[in-house]
Amino acid sequence: MDMNKLFMELYTEKFGKVLNREIAEDIVKNFAVTDGSGNPDGMHWTYDEAKSLGDKLNVDWEKVSKCEYFTVLNMMYSDYGQTVKKHGLPDTILGEFAKDWFMDVDGDPDKTFKYFIHL
Repeated sequence: MDMNKLFMELYTEKFGKVLNREIAEDIVKNFAVTDGSGNPDGMHWTYDEAKSLGDKLNVDWEKVSKCEYFTVLNMMYSDYGQTVKKHGLPDTILGEFAKDWFMDVDGDPDKTFKYFIHL
């Protein structure tokens, strides 16, 4: 049996189709650093900072996994942070984009898990 397939079966049995914190942090560490900060990994916001920003933006934690919000928020910075800076916008706007990712009415409820696991 394929070990990756076995791992995913065991993982989803234990956690469901949601990123846990360990996997979320591993994913974020592999994001490209494009902001010139010299940060050795792709983390712009820590888990606690992401949660705090989500709290300020009234993210519904009953509907949105904190680990997945942390992951998507940092992805938004990695992918779109330069454009946000270019236009003089605060990087916290990416928190709104991350929130929108989860509130997408025609999006798959497992979209984040599928996106990062099957990337």
